[in-house]
Amino acid sequence: VEEAEAAKLQRQEEEERLRVETEAAEDTRLKEEEFLRIEAEAEAADAAKLQLQQEEEHLRIEAEEAKATRLMQEEEELLRIEAEAAEAARLLQQQEEERVRIEVEEAEAA
Repeated sequence: VEEAEAAKLQRQEEEERLRVETEAAEDTRLKEEEFLRIEAEAEAADAAKLQLQQEEEHLRIEAEEAKATRLMQEEEELLRIEAEAAEAARLLQQQEEERVRIEVEEAEAA
């Protein structure tokens, strides 16, 4: 009887030890899964951050190109205006020369 009770007690202790080990192994597995999940989320966040930085750089370059285009258009407009002003000055000079020529002819005729 004592041997049976000792064997039963030993079996119960072994079952308890196995239960504790199983719970510890399951706890470890869950912690490893959680760690891997967090690690994957961190990698995804890093990738998203890198993608945002690349997009920001792309937008910055586009803005610089747009600014350069606008400046070139403004320069072209300024050159056009200067050309028109030079043409207007040339026409005024011609008119002045014509007026002086007419005055000289009238003076000579008088």
